[in-house]
Amino acid sequence: MYKMKDLKVDEIRAASFELITKISVERRKQLIRWFARQNLDFQFLVFEKQTNYFFKLKNEGIDKKILSFSSFILAIQELYNNEQILKSKNKSQSLDVLGNLSKVEKIKLRKEKVQPKLQLLLNLHSVIENLYIEGLSSRKIQEYLFAKHKRSVSHTLISKYISKYILNSNNQVGDK
Repeated sequence: MYKMKDLKVDEIRAASFELITKISVERRKQLIRWFARQNLDFQFLVFEKQTNYFFKLKNEGIDKKILSFSSFILAIQELYNNEQILKSKNKSQSLDVLGNLSKVEKIKLRKEKVQPKLQLLLNLHSVIENLYIEGLSSRKIQEYLFAKHKRSVSHTLISKYISKYILNSNNQVGDK
């Protein structure tokens, strides 16, 4: 009996979400997948747009339980539609629209460079941090990673990683 009640509440929320955003479940999933594939700057742009939708929906008296998610999906949809306009060959848009789209296009064209060695070090962060705290040098940490994890990383990259991620995080924790 309890599960039936929850199911009805979920159906009501889903229906009210679709009424507010006018976006189907499949379209919502597509937009979330599209958002996940974007670079970090573009994702920040989505959250900037989300605040506009959040306050607009809040003024309309939308249920607080779906307010944040609705504004998030609407912001994603706006930027997704802008990207589709950029991809189209229709050049009859106004200059204001094209000016706003060029900002989106600039952010979109910035690609994050994948650095496999840095990703490896980020995955082994706790190991590297413990070794550094124990007093091992970057060369000793390099030898340890090669011996125990079968990963070859230069000692200079390890020392840069330590100064950027370990020492800075320790300084920030100490400041608070």
